[in-house]
Amino acid sequence: FNLFQGLRMSDTKDISVAGEGSAFVQQTRCEESREWVVATYRKHMLARVSAELDADLGGGRGKSHYVYPVLLDVNSVDFRQGLQQRVFPVPRAINEDLLEVPQGKVMIEAGSGLGKTTFLKVYLETLLTSEPNPWFPLALYFHLGNLPEASGISRFYECVCKEVLAVILLEKNESPELQLDEQAIIRTIESLLYSSKA
Repeated sequence: FNLFQGLRMSDTKDISVAGEGSAFVQQTRCEESREWVVATYRKHMLARVSAELDADLGGGRGKSHYVYPVLLDVNSVDFRQGLQQRVFPVPRAINEDLLEVPQGKVMIEAGSGLGKTTFLKVYLETLLTSEPNPWFPLALYFHLGNLPEASGISRFYECVCKEVLAVILLEKNESPELQLDEQAIIRTIESLLYSSKA
C-alpha cells in the first residue's frame, strides 16, 4: 500500500515521516506560525520605526534627543487612595506601563505639534525592543487617517491586517527565494488580533 499514491509532488512538501513505525507529522508552514509572524513583523517594524525616528530626531539618538513627556491621568479614580483624591481628583502622573492601565484604553490629548505621534513611535520602538507582551504581541502604530474615506471604523481591522501584512512581506527583500502565502499570513494576523486583549 502506497500512502503517497495519488499525491502530486507539491502536495508532499509539508509531510514528513518521523521514523520507523511512527505517525506522520505535518509541518507547519511559517505563514501559519504565530511565533514566526510576530517575530518577522517585530523585526521589520522595529527597523522601520527606528529609521523614522532617526530621521525626525536625528541619528545616534539617546536621552539627549528625546525628553519623555509626563503623562497625566486626568479622570480615573481607580488609582486614588484617599478620600480627598476621590472627591477632588487632580491629574496624576502615570508611572505604570500603558499596557497595564485598567481597561487598556488610553487617550493622549495635546495640541498640534506637541509630540503625540513622536511619543507613540518612541513607545512603539520601546515595545518592539522588549519581550512581546502576551496580550498584545503585535505592537503597532496605525494612523486613523489611513482608513478609507467615509468608511468609519468598520474597516479598521481589515486595514490593520493589510498594514501588518505589508510589513511582514518585507521579509522577501531579505530572502527573495522565499515563497509566502499571503492569505495564510492574513489568517494568522487575524487570529492574533482577535485573540488579543483589545
